[in-house]
Amino acid sequence: MKFKGAVLCEQGHTFAVVSVKQDVIDNAAEADKVIASFEPIFPGLKIVLMRQDSDGKAFYYGDTELSKMLTGISVRAIPLREYAWDDE
Repeated sequence: MKFKGAVLCEQGHTFAVVSVKQDVIDNAAEADKVIASFEPIFPGLKIVLMRQDSDGKAFYYGDTELSKMLTGISVRAIPLREYAWDDE
C-alpha cells in the first residue's frame, strides 16, 4: 500500500497526518478503521486523517484537539511524503 502522510510536531504534540479520499472521512466507522490500520505504521502516535476538496481546502478527522489545531495550519506547511507499506 502506498499513501501520503507526515509526522508533525506542533504545539508540544507529535502525531501523524494521513491523506485519504473524501469518502473515508465522510463515514466515521470507516475512518476509525482506517486510523486503526495505520497504527502499526505510526506506533504510539495519534493519527489524524486529512482530505482535500477540489479547491485544496483541507478537512480533518481524528483527535478533536489535533484536528482543530490543523485547521490553523496551511496544507502547504504539512510535509506530506509518500510511504510504502507492505501490509501482507
